[in-house]
Amino acid sequence: MPEQSNQEYGKGYFLIANPVLPDPNFSRTVILLCNHDDVGSFGLVINRPAIVNTKEVFKEMGISGFPSGKIYVGGPVSPSQVFYLCRSEEPLPE
Repeated sequence: MPEQSNQEYGKGYFLIANPVLPDPNFSRTVILLCNHDDVGSFGLVINRPAIVNTKEVFKEMGISGFPSGKIYVGGPVSPSQVFYLCRSEEPLPE
């Protein structure tokens, strides 16, 4: 009998796509779950690098002082929006 889990999933968990997932938007992705509640879920793909670099993206957005880092491509929802992850020694406010 398969083991059942009462694990709750939410902010901060990683979702790893099954290698045979037929949806090309999520095939072989690793997603950082940012929100998961009764209304829906939201996550960021963290392993699908884009062919553009940060300088190109932020220049197009009119942002000077280009931050360093990598750009990743997400799923089919809101493709024109930009989200970012940052690393901090201190916990960030909700």
